[in-house]
Amino acid sequence: MTDLSSMLAYAVLMAYDFSAITSIVDVGGGQGGFLKKILEFHPEMDGTVFDLPSTIETTQEYLNGATCGGRCSSLGGDFFKDIPAGADAYILCGVLHDWDDDHGVRILRNCRRAMAANGRVLLVS
Repeated sequence: MTDLSSMLAYAVLMAYDFSAITSIVDVGGGQGGFLKKILEFHPEMDGTVFDLPSTIETTQEYLNGATCGGRCSSLGGDFFKDIPAGADAYILCGVLHDWDDDHGVRILRNCRRAMAANGRVLLVS
């Protein structure tokens, strides 16, 4: 899945202007392939992969071998409860289609609560 995430990230990078973003959280980001690709293209940006604690155990190992120069971290948690606060952008790649509407709305509300005042949520499906 990491290779597919990396290819999808490249397509998003070509379609979206990330220049105003300095911090990004990849919500439900798995191993971090999507975030890694974004950070490779944007050296001014820091990022966090946020996923279940059991997933994050191997994510940081993958990110440590990545070329994002220590600008990427991982954090375990539950996006139905809390999402790391204060980022400029929250990206959900292939996340919402796994949930019914009520759960999807809860994830989006948690993103909104967590983001900076001028933040944004990017949905990739």
